[in-house]
Amino acid sequence: MKPEDGFPFGREYRGDIYAFADDETELRCLGIELGRFNAEWACFEDCRLSALAMAGFAALGGKYLADLRPIVPSRYN
Repeated sequence: MKPEDGFPFGREYRGDIYAFADDETELRCLGIELGRFNAEWACFEDCRLSALAMAGFAALGGKYLADLRPIVPSRYN
C-alpha cells in the first residue's frame, strides 16, 4: 500500500446492532445509519457506521451487542 492510498480499513463499518427499538434515537445521535429494525431478533439490520460513529459506539463500552465489519475497498480484496 502506498501512503497516498490512505488507510483503507476502518473508514466505514457495516452490520447488525442488537438493541431495542427505543434505542434508535441514541444510536442515530452517534451518526449511525440504522437499517431496518427486526423485532423478532431485536436488532437493526445492515447498519452503516463511519469511523467517527464507530468511535462513539465503542465509547458506550459494550452497551449494545453488534456484529460489525470494516468495509474494505474492492481493490484490496
